[in-house]
Amino acid sequence: MVKGIGNDPMVKALTKELEEILRRAAEIKKFINDTYVYRGASPLYTDVDYVPAGGTLNLAHDQYFGKGLATAGKEFLQAKGRAAPSDEIFEAFNKGGFEWPTNWKERDRLKNLAISLSKNRYDFVIVRTSKGQAYGLYEFYPEKMKERERKKQGKSNETESANNGSPATIEKVESTETKIEESKNEGN
Repeated sequence: MVKGIGNDPMVKALTKELEEILRRAAEIKKFINDTYVYRGASPLYTDVDYVPAGGTLNLAHDQYFGKGLATAGKEFLQAKGRAAPSDEIFEAFNKGGFEWPTNWKERDRLKNLAISLSKNRYDFVIVRTSKGQAYGLYEFYPEKMKERERKKQGKSNETESANNGSPATIEKVESTETKIEESKNEGN
């Protein structure tokens, strides 16, 4: 290879594009294999485990060291580019040096991870599969993101009303303020 060509912006851009194409091809091959298996046939492609860089799990030993669970989970799923079951996330965290909460017993970590991911509905989407649940990011599912925003907007409106943001409450506050001002003026 020519010295320094790896830093060429064009080569970097083309490499990134190629990796995305290969990642997408692997997804399509997996879908085709799943269809074959569903119909009772053997998988057609044997190379579907290929995951190029960008969607790779070539983790540094300190990839998740010092990071919170949600941050590490989002980074893992973004690198993967799709939803993953909790056991796969668990393995990646262990390989990437994630520091488990000290109050989690080692035998309970996988279960606690799944519970934590399930409870964090703002960052993670639960994807029900034939093998159980997987966890994805809203950015993978635009319709789910819209649904989340509608729910958030609804809760925001409810909170506003509950927190004295309703017109009736505002009128009462303004009326009380007016009465206070009037009584101050009468005292002068």
